[in-house]
Order: sequence, then structure tokens, then C-alpha cells
Amino acid sequence: MDKAHVLVVEDEEVNRKLLTEMVEGWGYSATAIANGAELWKTIEAKPPSAVLLDLFLPDGDGREILKSLRRLRQEIPVIMITGKATVDNAVECMQLGAYQFLEKPFRFEQLQFHLKNAVELNELARKYSSLRDTLEAADQFENMIGTSEEMQTIYHIIRNVSQSDASVFITGESGTGKELVARAIHNRSRRADNGFEPVNCAAIPRELLESEMFGHEKGSFTGAYTKRIGSCERGDGGTLFLDEICEMPPELQVKMLRFLQDRTFRRVGGNETIRVDVRVIAATNRDPLDEIGAGRLREDLYYRLMVVPIDMPPLRDRREDIFLLATHFLDIFARKNGKAFAEITPEALRALVRYPWQGNVRELENVVENVVVLNNDTAVKLDHLPERIRDYTPPEGEDEIEVKVERVKDHAGTSAGRGARPEPSRGASRAAEGGSDEPVLPMTEIEKRAIEHALRTTNGNVPAAARKLKIGQATIYRKIKAYRIRL
Repeated sequence: MDKAHVLVVEDEEVNRKLLTEMVEGWGYSATAIANGAELWKTIEAKPPSAVLLDLFLPDGDGREILKSLRRLRQEIPVIMITGKATVDNAVECMQLGAYQFLEKPFRFEQLQFHLKNAVELNELARKYSSLRDTLEAADQFENMIGTSEEMQTIYHIIRNVSQSDASVFITGESGTGKELVARAIHNRSRRADNGFEPVNCAAIPRELLESEMFGHEKGSFTGAYTKRIGSCERGDGGTLFLDEICEMPPELQVKMLRFLQDRTFRRVGGNETIRVDVRVIAATNRDPLDEIGAGRLREDLYYRLMVVPIDMPPLRDRREDIFLLATHFLDIFARKNGKAFAEITPEALRALVRYPWQGNVRELENVVENVVVLNNDTAVKLDHLPERIRDYTPPEGEDEIEVKVERVKDHAGTSAGRGARPEPSRGASRAAEGGSDEPVLPMTEIEKRAIEHALRTTNGNVPAAARKLKIGQATIYRKIKAYRIRL
């Protein structure tokens, strides 16, 4: 097992060597640096479980480093050490988020005690983060729903890119959830407490888009009766989301390119240069390379924005998520409209999975709402669906789609109470028709026994049981609680 790693930041060589030897003697690995300039490169190379940080360094104030660490790597506990302690310094450091504040000279066992607790705290934080991400990915992640491999890849990218300020360029068909991805990146970033400013470049008249972006001064053009603050300025400290970037006029693209270079701009009709700290995320439902070739998108702007590309998969490429999405929308609209809908029949589910969904998730959401509003039932049936979905016949490649339908049906069958149930066996059908006395267990009992069996065969390992049953871990935990299954 790897040793916990401790970073020692101390400018005095004697103290630096002494602290390093002590830390290593207590069973940790240690890296020692003499100033703050080396801090981030060292952390990126080998993330520490704890930091011992001198309050006064030759190239800066340890309190500023502490602020940055708490903002960007808040899972790393920081123990502040100084030979020039005051009550005010101690209080300020603790308010800034220091794990502990020690004044030199301190007892070695005192440092050992606090360091041990700090390392254990970091380990708990890492386990919590890992568990949260695992449970999130089971069914839902930042308002996005899907367990398909394609969506797991998207979640992974979001988790990583949200920790930086890099520009992101999201592509994908209409209705795939590009704005949801942008908001997820913002919500998980250090900018989450500041604004998220969406600008739809296709929805704003070309002559007003520059004013929307950069604002304008009073009297700068006809109708400018008051000064206006633009989205770039309102988003200071937060995130600017430029949706349908390919619809931005070429002359504004030039100004946008300049803004991206140094984050400065002038309001329309103004002379003051304004500087902001804003992250930029762009999106389009078109092929950006085609737009560059047609002269509608500047190539230099595209490459400036496309530091991290994210391509959202269409719904037809992640058909195994259709069951989860459809039942999610069914639950929402049933409650909203006071209807009794609670599941989707296998026949209706087959039709939903076969359909190509040119409008993607947004189209599926609208179809489910239409069914709930226009019908009164407990289950979505085939004849509830629009004709275009009921009568759709897949072209070539039907066998591949059929396999995906069966996978979705298997998932649905192991998630009773959340969606469609599997088709009854021939024996069960005969019993229902009075043709046999063969006993038929309720679906809830079948599901309970299946979960109990999976847990027995995995010695109570919930993640392993979830994989065997092909359902999410979050679902397993809910069922364990609902059925009072003892682990």
C-alpha cells in the first residue's frame, strides 16, 4: 500500500530538513520545497494528503497560498506553522480554512497527532468523493440521466475539466443536453458561487448581440436610453456560455477573439477598457469544421475556444438510457398533472427504443408529456404513443437495434416500480388465464429474492451485486431499504 504523502513548505533549510525527517520517520513519504513558486507544480506531480505550510515565505504570504489551496484543492488539509505567531494570525488562518495552526517551537508529538488526523481526514474526503461519483453515475449526474458508456465518458470529462479554467467547446445535435453539460461544469468548478451567463447567439438579433455580450453606454445608439451591463461583465468570476456560437456575426467574432486573449472589452459607445475573470464555454449543433469551410466561423476563434472538446452523443447512440429517461419524465409529468402513470409496458418501451429520436432527449421528454396529458392510465401503452413512433420501421441494422431493445428490457425487468416490467412467462400467462394452478410470485417478491441472491453470492458487496443484476448501485441501496434486506 502506498504511503500517505506530505508536502513540506518551509524556507529555512534546517527546519525544512528536520520536518522532512520527522514526517518520514512517522511512516509518510515527504516532499520539501522552499517557496510558494514551486507549490502547484509539486502538487500536480504528486498530490499530497496534507501540507505543512510556513506562514511567511520569501516569495509570498502563506495566507494567500492557503486561500488558493482551499479554493482549488479543498480536499487537502493544511497545517500552518510559524515562528512569528499572533492571535490575529491564528484566527485569520483558521477562518481561511487551515486545518491547524502551530507556533514554533512546538512539541513533535503535537505535530504528529495533528498530521495523523489531517491525513485521515484527506483519506475520508477521497473515499467520500469516490463514493459520491459512483452513486451519481449509477442513475443521474448533475441533472443528466444515463448509465450508458457514452454518458459515463461525458461524466468523466466533466469531473476533470471542471477543476480547471480551460475553455470548452461542446458539439452535438439539438436536444442532446449541451447546456446541461455547461451548467454541470460550472456547478462543479471554483466559480460555482458566481454567475452562469447563457447567451443564445441564434436567438438575439445580430445588431443587438454585441450589446448583449459587452453592454452599452447611454446614448450609444438609437434606443440606448440607459447604460447596460453585458453578459461578459455580469459573468465576472463565473462562466459565460455561448450557445450556437456559429450564429455569431463575423465582425463580432473578431471582438470575441480579442476578448478571449486578455479578457478585456469596451462597452458599445464606451472608451473605458474593462477587465473580467470569466470562463468561456461555447456550443453548437452544427459541424464547426463545415462552418469554418463555409466562412461562417473563424478558424482562429474555433481553436481558441476548443481547448477541451466535448461531443454529446445523440439519443439513438445510447438507446439503453431511454428507459431511465422515459421513466424519469413519466414520474415528473404524472405528479405535475395529477395522473396515475407509474410504468411503461414492454410493447411501448420497444417502440420508444426503436425510434431514432432526431430531436433527442428533448423530443423524448415532449412525447412523454404528451402521453401523460392526453391519457388517463397507470401504464404507458403502445396505442398512447404518437403514430410516427408506433409505426416506425427501422431500416437496415434492425438486428443491432433489437439487441439494444432486449438490453433495455432486461434493465426494465430488474427495476420494478420504476418502469416497465418484463413480459410474463408462458406459465404465468396460463395461470392468469385460469389454465394452470401454477403459483405466480408478485414482482416485488421476485425482485427482493433476486437482490438477496445477488448479495449472498457477492458476500454483501453492493457494487458487485449491482453489476450482476445490471442495475445501478443507487437502485440497489433503495431496494435494500424498501425491502428491509439485511446485509
